[in-house]
Amino acid sequence: MAAVDRTFGGVVAIVCRIIYLVGHLMMVSTIPRRVPWCAVLMAVGACAPTAGDLVQRLEDRDPLTRIRAITQITRARQTDLIPKLVDRLEDEDSAVRFAAILALEDLTGSRRGYGYSAPKSERAKAVAAWREFALRQDAAATEEAGSSP
Repeated sequence: MAAVDRTFGGVVAIVCRIIYLVGHLMMVSTIPRRVPWCAVLMAVGACAPTAGDLVQRLEDRDPLTRIRAITQITRARQTDLIPKLVDRLEDEDSAVRFAAILALEDLTGSRRGYGYSAPKSERAKAVAAWREFALRQDAAATEEAGSSP
């Protein structure tokens, strides 16, 4: 299932990039009536950041940028980025940790004993459980990808 999510997310990102480029090309054309359509196409095309963009945003210095990236990952159902969300469970900002555990719960249906405001030692135990889960999920996705034609 993770392989399907990854493929679908990649296709959506490519389609959005194409739409963005078409909008940009229309904007540079000499026909002024096309400008409103260009803006719409460019806005739609910019809607889906790539997984690489999201990973970069997850590591941004600004906590709000990290939270927005977490929200986008959740909305796009990008389960292949679960390990990156697990990394955010150790974020220095409690709001980022809170957003990360809500995202993980939404994507997996579990919190695995994690409390974003718990002492660091307690959070570390739950993070270890999350890392183990992410490794098992990655192994299952690799096995699934290897067995499909």
